[in-house]
Amino acid sequence: MSKHTPGPWSLEHCINSADPFYWEVEGQDDSHVASNPFGGNTPETEMANARLIVKSPELLEMCEKLADLVCDTCRLPRSPKACAGCFADEAQRLIERIEG
Repeated sequence: MSKHTPGPWSLEHCINSADPFYWEVEGQDDSHVASNPFGGNTPETEMANARLIVKSPELLEMCEKLADLVCDTCRLPRSPKACAGCFADEAQRLIERIEG
């Protein structure tokens, strides 16, 4: 799996679209990241979804930092038994699924 478009991402409202609630998410180099050509939700839901998508790179970065912080402060040696159910272990599995 390829790497995602580096953040930060920005939310662009497309005025030229036939749909007044159409939005696009763009990367820092103006590359296309995501859009909602057939949203079908309320305008409020569409914008909430767009804001969540735009902040995805920051959420991933924070998840990585928090996982590292928990592991750095844990006094148990890393092992499947010690880490089972730990927040950092769950976060690391999520990060692996995101990054492919």
